[in-house]
Amino acid sequence: MSNIIQEFNKISRYLLIEKTELARADAAMVFGNKTICRSLANEAANYFHLGYFPYIVVSGGVHCDPEDPLEHSIETEAERIAKFLQARGVPSERIIVENHATNTQQNVLNCKDIFNQHSSLNKAESIISFGNIKASRRFLMTLKAQWPEMFAMHVGVNGYGHPVQNWYEHDVFKRATLDQYQRIEPYIKRGWIAEVDIEDINRQARLMMKNN
Repeated sequence: MSNIIQEFNKISRYLLIEKTELARADAAMVFGNKTICRSLANEAANYFHLGYFPYIVVSGGVHCDPEDPLEHSIETEAERIAKFLQARGVPSERIIVENHATNTQQNVLNCKDIFNQHSSLNKAESIISFGNIKASRRFLMTLKAQWPEMFAMHVGVNGYGHPVQNWYEHDVFKRATLDQYQRIEPYIKRGWIAEVDIEDINRQARLMMKNN
């Protein structure tokens, strides 16, 4: 049993990045997830109001189930998160919605296009990304592979209602984490993601904070 716990702790340290060091960035990028839209919005809104970034780009084209069973309108992840952001006081003109991506690689590539085309973001050099805690490292690895010129920091959002350090005690959290961990090696081989140095990200973020 102790060997299993040691392996789980290894996975936790590698994959479940709760937060890198953070510095003020040019924008935020939110990886949509239909099961934790409100939690993602709340975290991004908190940092927006603290002044960490002036714009939030929300990406996610997967359709969400109606919040009200009597409603027939269908929202994408990005649209729902944007709605929650506005409810938290983020001005609509500071939110940019990308509602076509249906996987992580598309999230990054579509947002890259948006940044390049937006007059206030086409010279951006840094972002803080937000996403489901189960895939924190994979989000950063996708950004590294698909958008290497962008310096990315990250906040992992825990929507499971269970402590991250004990993820293996929660059935849903455990299945999701192990699924994500098993994706790393094949995704690297396909060139979809690239390894990241978290300590280097932290060092760069601290330097940015010092220079701000």
